[in-house]
This record gives sequence, C-alpha cells and structure tokens, in this order.
Amino acid sequence: MSQSMPWQAYLVIGFTVVFVGGIALIFLYGFLETMWLSRQSVPSRFEKLKTEFDFDKSALPAIAQKLGMTQADRISSNFSREVLNAMPKHFEGAEFLDMLVRKERAGMFLLCNVRRAVKVIVGDSSGERQTRRYLEVDPVTVTAFYLREKPYLPAFVTRPFLDYLSVKLVKLVGRKWCGHPRFKDDPEFHKKLLISTAEPEKVRPVLTERVRNVLKENCDLTMAITGPVIVVYDDGHPVKHIYRKSPEDGETVEDCKILAAKEWPLFYKAAESMIQSLISVHERLS
Repeated sequence: MSQSMPWQAYLVIGFTVVFVGGIALIFLYGFLETMWLSRQSVPSRFEKLKTEFDFDKSALPAIAQKLGMTQADRISSNFSREVLNAMPKHFEGAEFLDMLVRKERAGMFLLCNVRRAVKVIVGDSSGERQTRRYLEVDPVTVTAFYLREKPYLPAFVTRPFLDYLSVKLVKLVGRKWCGHPRFKDDPEFHKKLLISTAEPEKVRPVLTERVRNVLKENCDLTMAITGPVIVVYDDGHPVKHIYRKSPEDGETVEDCKILAAKEWPLFYKAAESMIQSLISVHERLS
C-alpha cells in the first residue's frame, strides 16, 4: 500500500506553488507594464513638429523681440557643454540650432533647438567594405540658464510622475536608497513629480514652497540642474529615462520633438518661471 504524505508536506508544496506563482505573476505584470509604458507619453500642451525642417525659422526675429532676446550663431563651449551634461546621455555631442539668448545679472538665458544625428560608419571583418548606420535622436526645444556665481545649486532632476506600479516601485526604491526629499505637507507635489538626486539633504532647502508651486504648475516639463546650468525641456517620454540604457549604433530614440515656433513664447514663459524661482533661491543661499 502506498503511504500518503503527511499534511505538512502538502502545506509546504502548496506554499511553494503559491509563492512561485505569485513571483511569476509579479514579473509578468512588470513585463507587460514595461511594454505598455514604452508606448506611453506625457501629453504636451505645446504643438510639436515631426521634423526640424517644419520649423519656421523666419519667425525667430519677431519671437526674439517679443521675449527681449537676441539671435545668436553660437554660444560658449562651456555653456553648451554644461547644457548637454544636464541632458540625457544620447544628446552628447549634439548640435545647437536656432539660438536666442538674453543676459541678466545672475547669468544668461538660452532658448534653442538641440539635435543629434550622428553618422556611424562600420567596417566588416576584412576591412574592405563599409556599411553606413545612423543613430538618430529627435530634436528637442530647450530653455537653459547659466549661473554666473558659485556656489551652484545641488544637482537634481524633476520629471512628470506617471501613476504606474513600476514607476512607483522605482520611486520607492529611489527614496529608500537615494533618500529623495519628501514633503509630507505637500502630497500633491509627489503625485505630480518624480525627483532624482544623490544629494537629498542639499536639495530639500532648494525646493521651497514657492519653487514647488511653480514646478507643480509646470509638471509636464522636465527640469535638470547640473553644476552652473538649469535646463528645462518638454520630454515626450520621461519614463524611458528610468529603464533605457545608452542607445546602440543604429537605434532610433524617439523621446522629444521640437516645438513649433509659435509655441516658443508660451514654452519660454513656463520654463523661465521655473528657472527664476530657483534663481531667487540661489541668491538667498549664496
């Protein structure tokens, strides 16, 4: 006669099945949600163009006059380098187009399009033939400010917060391991924005109530501070920055698109309000 297993064995088997099944469901849910997120984007309040060739360059003189800015053919290498340092890595070596600038006592504003399209030539094993591959990144309209005086503000990034479980987990892990600053009296701020920083205790005094209110009003925009530069742009897909590795040769990255010229004054007004709120904090802390 076959001997039946003790009830403890059935309990262990049942627990194992439930545990393994639960873990499998979590991974499956995470995979499906990641695939879903890869196709989502943050709605933009601005009209975006499909290509840079659709941009109306003839409107720039009128826009510059309206914003109290001047057109420029180039900016300093320090300024351009710092702007790119604050942006995602795939914009390294990008080209600055359609530049408008305005100098202030605290520094200089820049409004422009940033584009990267790098041609990569790859040879075969014999070295005789060469094939051409391209890494293309959609251009993005950027407002940046270059601070003249030290000490600079601590480095951090604010992005639109999408209400998905995997993003919440990233936010929770980041808060635990990186200590992202929390404001218990302002839960709306954390519902709208995701903060990334390695210096939470230094960032907390920068995010005053006024700064947080301005950021909440413009929570669809991404802002990054690195060294002397504050950069603001409309990132069509901020979640990709959580998962994405550096793009490989030949890959197309579709994150940002340049804004139509008629949208520049509205975008600049929003970005400037964010930057000016931080300039006030910088002057107070200096």
